[in-house]
Amino acid sequence: MIFRNFYTQLESDPLRLFINPPPPSTEDYFVATVSNRKDEIDAHTYMFDPRNSGYYNLAKESIVLCTQVVRKYEEAR
Repeated sequence: MIFRNFYTQLESDPLRLFINPPPPSTEDYFVATVSNRKDEIDAHTYMFDPRNSGYYNLAKESIVLCTQVVRKYEEAR
């Protein structure tokens, strides 16, 4: 199984996250996206806005992960 969680981290205060930080044993599955928005909620919702400079990178990373899942599924068949 492939899993990733993209979450926001405020540029002005890296300790302000939209989620609780992952435990060290699972931190490889979590990817922080730095945002200059005013608060965690604004940063999170802005992740999905095409005007966000990181929007297309987030989409690209998601496509890469989906492709990996499909390839692993096909190899297992």
